[in-house]
Amino acid sequence: MVFLLPAALTLLAIVVLGVGLRFSGRFLRRERYICGLVAIAVGLVSVWLIQFIVSAVEVQPDTRWVLQVGGFVLSFFVLASGLGAVGEANNTPRDDFIDDLFS
Repeated sequence: MVFLLPAALTLLAIVVLGVGLRFSGRFLRRERYICGLVAIAVGLVSVWLIQFIVSAVEVQPDTRWVLQVGGFVLSFFVLASGLGAVGEANNTPRDDFIDDLFS
């Protein structure tokens, strides 16, 4: 069943984009919302794609795990930044100023 993971994550990314774009008109900052959706989709696809690319490249076995962990961490950060952008898509510029002031 593990061989279905790439297809499932890709399908989930397409569903996130398809369903999420229907709600994009409800947000004050539509561009931020759409960028967040794209980042979520890229994060979901890159989880398996980076691992596939690392396994296809000829590297020393001792350093392969570094690339695989680094790729997973990179995918996680892209996914998390997309979730953060979607979470702040309804902020006004004043909300952004206050958030930046206290962080």
